[in-house]
Amino acid sequence: MEGTKVDLKEILVVGAGELGMALLWSLAPKVQAAGGSVSVLVSPKTANPPPGPHATKLQQLRSLGVKVVGFNLGAEEGSLAALFQHFPTVVNCSGFVAGRGTQLKITRAVLQAKVERY
Repeated sequence: MEGTKVDLKEILVVGAGELGMALLWSLAPKVQAAGGSVSVLVSPKTANPPPGPHATKLQQLRSLGVKVVGFNLGAEEGSLAALFQHFPTVVNCSGFVAGRGTQLKITRAVLQAKVERY
C-alpha cells in the first residue's frame, strides 16, 4: 500500500503496560500533530487510582494528551465491541495480563465492531 494515506484521527490503544506506554510516548505526539487523538483503554483501577504507582501512570498519560478510558477487559465481548466501534484504529498492547482467552475475545470484538485497522 505504498503511497496510501491512512487517516489516523482516532486511535485506541488497549493497555498501558510496558509495551503500551512505549507506544504511546512515540505515537501520541505524532497523531496529535496531525490533528488526531489517542485514547488508551486501561483497567478501572488505573483510570481512577488512589495515590501511588497507578496515579503516576495516569498523570503521565494525561501529560501526553492521551484520553484515558477505564474498562474491564473481563467484560462481555459485546461490551468491548460497543466500545471499539467508536475507533477506526485499535492497537492491542494488552499482553496476557487479563487472562487466558482475552486476546481472542478482543480480536472477536474488533471484528464484530468492524474496526478498520487492528
